[in-house]
Parts: sequence; structure tokens; C-alpha cells
Amino acid sequence: SGYVEVGAGRNSNVNGATSQSQVQIYDALNWVTATLGSDYLKVSDNYYSAAAGGEINHSLNAHWGLYAGADLRKHANRTHTEFDSANTEGHAGIVYEAQATRIRLSVLGGQYDLGGTRNNNTSGFKGEWRYAFSPSNQLNALAQSVQYRYIEPYLKPNDIDQQVFGLGWLHVTSDGKSTLSGSVHYGTEKDVSPIITVNDPIHGNITA
Repeated sequence: SGYVEVGAGRNSNVNGATSQSQVQIYDALNWVTATLGSDYLKVSDNYYSAAAGGEINHSLNAHWGLYAGADLRKHANRTHTEFDSANTEGHAGIVYEAQATRIRLSVLGGQYDLGGTRNNNTSGFKGEWRYAFSPSNQLNALAQSVQYRYIEPYLKPNDIDQQVFGLGWLHVTSDGKSTLSGSVHYGTEKDVSPIITVNDPIHGNITA
């Protein structure tokens, strides 16, 4: 199975910046007004995007199978190419199916490029469990652990280990034309930056 997507549009804030030329900054003594240069204000640009991906499934027997897939995404700006992005993700694993139960165990990997330069790498594991109580009611659960590692030394404080857990329910209405679904997720992020030390604790991801 596979897919291809293309798109185009206009982004009113390509760089995710403020439109205010003056901002308030606290300098440990009092608040002062700082004037931002044009390079630090929001800018608009036209863009195009493209994506493609697919997955191959192979049955070993009545219960076991293998699968592998990849997704590629590209976002390019007409003028501000320093904010162009490309995302490549891959996964592979094993699946077990028996009556109402389906279990998938995957290894994950990917990379994210920004402005034509590698920004970060990801790697991890993912487990998914589906149980069908009836043709119209299905329980879904997942657990995922992913490492995010940045390439540039000045971005290393953003390195994290992330864990996500989820539980969801899917219900098909009696006429078979509509579905109702809901899910809850819980996640944690551990700051693992090698730059953080006991003597220098501020150079890290303080939001983790």
C-alpha cells in the first residue's frame, strides 16, 4: 500500500516569529525594552509541499507476518529557503493476529532536515495492541519510546528520551456508515543533554 500527496499555499509566519518590533526583556534587575531587527520579525512566503510513503506486508503463516514502511515529507518555501524542511521516517516489525487480537511490534528511525542541513535524528520502538470485542467495538492500546538527538552542539540541550502511552476505543454505528472514537494519551520526556552538569545546570531543556 502507498500514497502520494502534493500541496501549495501561503504561510503568514514562516519563521514562527513575533510581529512586534519591540519586546520586554528582564535583565535580572528590571524590565527593559528591546528593539528587534527585521531578521527577527515574522515574514510571509509561498510554499509547496509533497509527501509519499508506503508499507509492505508479508504473511509468514496464518498468525505471523512481517512489515516495513517509510514516509517522506518535503516543505519548501519560495524565498525563505532557510526554513525548508524534509522529514524521513522508516519502520519495520512483526505482527501477530489471532481471532480478535492483533499485536504489532516495530522499530522506528528517522531524520529531520531544516534549511538543507540535518537537524536531528530519531530512533525507538513501538508496540500496538488491538482487540475487537465485536464487529462494532474495538479497543486500541500503544506504547512508544523514542530518542531525539540533535546534530549541532548548540542544539544538544534539546536532546530528550520520550515515552508515550495511549488507549482508545472505536465504535461503528449500527448502520455501518459512521464511526465514533476517542482516546487518551500520557507522555513523559527526560532531558538527557550531555551539556547539563551539576556546576552548569541552566544549559538544558528547562521545559522537559
